[in-house]
Amino acid sequence: MTETTSTTLHCYVHPTRETMLRCKRCERPICASCAQRTPTGYLCNECVNQHKKYSIPRSGTTT
Repeated sequence: MTETTSTTLHCYVHPTRETMLRCKRCERPICASCAQRTPTGYLCNECVNQHKKYSIPRSGTTT
């Protein structure tokens, strides 16, 4: 038999909300309201903002 133990996670922004989601970058628990969908998984708002801050524009794009 396989025994599974589940630990209830709560969103780090909304501590009263239970969740099963985690940010793919920082691994903090996030609720559906805080989760930002990306092509590779979900990110918290802080990680999204950090990524935008340090992202480099692609070369060859025109404006």
